[in-house]
Amino acid sequence: AEFKNSSDFNFTDSGMTLVGEVRLNEEQQKSTYTVRDMILSKGYEIIFAREGKRLYYNFNSGKRWAASFWGGSNPPKGQWVQFAAVVERLNDITQAEVGYRISFYINGSIEARGKFMYVTPKHVKNPIQIGCGFGGGTWLLNGEIAKAAVYDRPLSENEISELMATSK
Repeated sequence: AEFKNSSDFNFTDSGMTLVGEVRLNEEQQKSTYTVRDMILSKGYEIIFAREGKRLYYNFNSGKRWAASFWGGSNPPKGQWVQFAAVVERLNDITQAEVGYRISFYINGSIEARGKFMYVTPKHVKNPIQIGCGFGGGTWLLNGEIAKAAVYDRPLSENEISELMATSK
């Protein structure tokens, strides 16, 4: 599935937030580059998935996948779980922090945080895909999706908690 009319949706100057509520059919035991439970993706621009026992996020700079980030706990098989990836633009030249901070939330709680400096995502015209990545195959979600959302700004911790207060 895909978000209709999402081809022109890209990173904003402030960042973005990706949210999903999923029930996974099996627990992945190890990380592989060929098997990912894709939650949301946008062509060769962004990926948000479970890989192995952790969440995975990445964006492409136009030359390479530039923001590989893994973190968070492995969700139990067969239970509804809410995920969020909040990507916030950093632009503090005096502190040498120019890039992005990525935060993973599971069921409203912060699970992992990382930074990627001096990289910028390249915008693409692909639609935002739900439950699959480019190419399909082993890049499909092995489970069910109750909801998926994309925001054109980084949501605050309070907004994430409020959003995830209602669960499947």
